[in-house]
Amino acid sequence: MSQLFWALFGLTELSSFKTNSDFKMTQNTGKVLFAVYNISMIVVTMNMLIAMMANTFQKVEVGEHDG
Repeated sequence: MSQLFWALFGLTELSSFKTNSDFKMTQNTGKVLFAVYNISMIVVTMNMLIAMMANTFQKVEVGEHDG
């Protein structure tokens, strides 16, 4: 679980998720899920950034009209 947290900051390498099995499907599924996790976290983070910027802009805009 800590590997996924540090993956948000780019501090995790794919080689740290090694399996002891010889099943390629398990390894490929893990790689796909890791990629989906990274993409979804980037989208969520960008969405939060846009929302915060829009909120700040709205506060500044309202403040200028009051004064």
